[in-house]
Amino acid sequence: VELTITNTLGQEVRKLSARTQSAGRQVALWQGEDERGQRVSAGIYFVQLRAGERVLQQKITVLR
Repeated sequence: VELTITNTLGQEVRKLSARTQSAGRQVALWQGEDERGQRVSAGIYFVQLRAGERVLQQKITVLR
């Protein structure tokens, strides 16, 4: 399972998970920070979940 946050240019902002996980409900928390711990700018981002062949993507908005 891989869970990433990307910006509107498709650049990876943060990777929240990249490991094998058991089946069932999982929780991931993103505090609006990039890989260096810096706060991201307000705007539109995409959360992408990859699990095997499946890819799910959701658009989110960060407000400051």
